[in-house]
Amino acid sequence: PKATRPTSIALTMPVRGVVRTHADGLPLKPSAWSNDFAKSGRLGAIANLINAAPERSLSLLVDPAIPDLANRIATGEPDETNPELPDLATTWLDSFTIGAQRQDVVDLGYGDPDVAALSRLDPRSIATSYRLSAQVFNQLQLPSGPGVAPPDGVIPNSTLAALPSNSRV
Repeated sequence: PKATRPTSIALTMPVRGVVRTHADGLPLKPSAWSNDFAKSGRLGAIANLINAAPERSLSLLVDPAIPDLANRIATGEPDETNPELPDLATTWLDSFTIGAQRQDVVDLGYGDPDVAALSRLDPRSIATSYRLSAQVFNQLQLPSGPGVAPPDGVIPNSTLAALPSNSRV
């Protein structure tokens, strides 16, 4: 039989979600985040997969608002109604960060903004989003590069000029 060359593939793993907080930066629905950060939760399962994957086999599309929230929860005052939340957030953040350092991290901009809408309404907000992102990734000591991944896969040409020049699309 003729020998075949192995094919390499890379998977894209989104780490995004809706982050709603009180004015103090803590989550509006702590129990939902407890579920997400748990090892068997949505984000816990993602961290498990990231850590189990071979090095440089995943491209992680990360909304930095999620690890930022985990960090705020982990370093904040415990919530009386969810006393386990800080430990869950700490465990998830540690696991996510360790795994993400072995993968390719694409920074979606803080809050995963709708860049097409912002490019029309307030292009400066796009730059602000990526500046905030850089602060989060620097604090986590996690190398990343800017990128966009609209849920519908469409980016108008007019939007491209408003993105950081080294963005991955």
